[in-house]
Amino acid sequence: MITIRRRDLKLTLSLGFAVLVGLGVWLSIVLLSQLEQMKAVTAPAVQSLGDRWGPLTGIMLDDAAARAEADYAAARLWVWFCISANAAGAVLLGLWIKAAMVAPPAQVRRKAGAATLTVAGDGLIVRAIERSAQSGAGLAMHGEPGAARALPAPRTAGAGAGDAAARLARLARLSRIIDAVAFQTTILAVNAAVEAARAGQAPPRR
Repeated sequence: MITIRRRDLKLTLSLGFAVLVGLGVWLSIVLLSQLEQMKAVTAPAVQSLGDRWGPLTGIMLDDAAARAEADYAAARLWVWFCISANAAGAVLLGLWIKAAMVAPPAQVRRKAGAATLTVAGDGLIVRAIERSAQSGAGLAMHGEPGAARALPAPRTAGAGAGDAAARLARLARLSRIIDAVAFQTTILAVNAAVEAARAGQAPPRR
């Protein structure tokens, strides 16, 4: 049962990670295409503003073009920073999920070792009981300690299952937090691109 739940959670996390990576790639392509469109619109807009308002405001066409190019460069750097941050977060999340899924928790390994020792001790008790039965004396005295020492095995397995479930729950919660941070970062990048486009299309201030 624990193995089946672990596989189901691994499949769910893998699908969620794939969706997160795909969404990041799609948003990166959209942002870069918007930047290219903004660059194509900026030059004609600056030329038109220079022709209309340049003689009245005293602003040179070269100054307006330089200002628009600076705004475009700032927006481009911000978009690339957001893309790099999302990529780094996705890589770290993928490595952490892989390590958590491949390597069993240390507490589970210790519990498994304790269960193995318990089974070995029970085997010794069974052999002692068989020898006592053959001799015809002390059967009840040897059987009761064997039953008492055989009880901790289910509790040990239950404790290991609880530790594994707690680790997997923390893993799922961390995945949701990273997904929310990546989404907010992408929204900030889109807002920066839109503001840069508006700044490039607005008439220069006097």
